[in-house]
Amino acid sequence: MSIASRRLLRRHPASTGGRIFSAGNTVKIMPLGDSVVEGMDGADNQALNGGWRYFLAGLLASGGYQNRFVGDLSDLDSGARHYDAQHVDHSGHSGWTIQDVADNIDTWLANTAPDVVLLHCGGNDIFGEGVSANTAYSRMNTLLDKIFTYRSTMHVFLTSNLQLVEYSSGIDQYNSQLPSLIAQYVSAGRSAHFVDISSAVPATYQWLPDGFHPSDPGYQIMAQEWYDALVAFDES
Repeated sequence: MSIASRRLLRRHPASTGGRIFSAGNTVKIMPLGDSVVEGMDGADNQALNGGWRYFLAGLLASGGYQNRFVGDLSDLDSGARHYDAQHVDHSGHSGWTIQDVADNIDTWLANTAPDVVLLHCGGNDIFGEGVSANTAYSRMNTLLDKIFTYRSTMHVFLTSNLQLVEYSSGIDQYNSQLPSLIAQYVSAGRSAHFVDISSAVPATYQWLPDGFHPSDPGYQIMAQEWYDALVAFDES
């Protein structure tokens, strides 16, 4: 089965029904997490080329969904291969762990007031710091709690962490725990959603050229997964 076919068959579990996008309303989306959010290109000497954020912006525009990205960073310069002046802001920090993000999230949320958070983080905890999957899970629970404490009506889409080409065992365990974590927040009435992006981007050097970060084809798949999840919830 092709990657595209697997994507079409996969469901994106959502919480209570609702709308994100509405006519005349510009939705503020915060891309949040690590270097994969920042857009490091595994095929281009880790240059910042917008990553999935660039491709997601295009999909949302084509679908007629009015939005802008927000965050504490705007580090994509106009010489980048994929430059979209209206969607450069984000909170993707290279090398950062879930704990690092949690330590700063209160300030970022207060300064940018997003409506939606798209969250990818955990690889640096498990591979970089060497913490256990259970510790990474606990850190993610703390981070999610902070986000929903800031705004109980926030829409949070959490993805499984990309599996690294040569270091996947701990990340596999961490990923397997995330649906149950999201289910706890859904049970509490939160707009929490799990998006299984790791199963859409194979852990091979073809898709992760440096073993860690996608090139454009991988980022395009990630963007489609985010888009499908957003639209599926918005239309539920």
